[in-house]
Amino acid sequence: MDDNEFQTVGLYDHNVNSYRKVKIAYESVEQRVCIVKATGTGKTYIGLQLAYDNKDKKNNICSSI
Repeated sequence: MDDNEFQTVGLYDHNVNSYRKVKIAYESVEQRVCIVKATGTGKTYIGLQLAYDNKDKKNNICSSI
């Protein structure tokens, strides 16, 4: 991981793998993805980083409470 690659939101190392998998899915044919992780592991931060990195696209982040 490049030290500056995820500075915008500040992804932790354990979220970088999930971020990259979602990015790969979007670059293929997938239009929707779901990140399933335990509570408090940073799913929202992954979504925010994806939204920031894809400002030119529509993004929808849903979470359950």
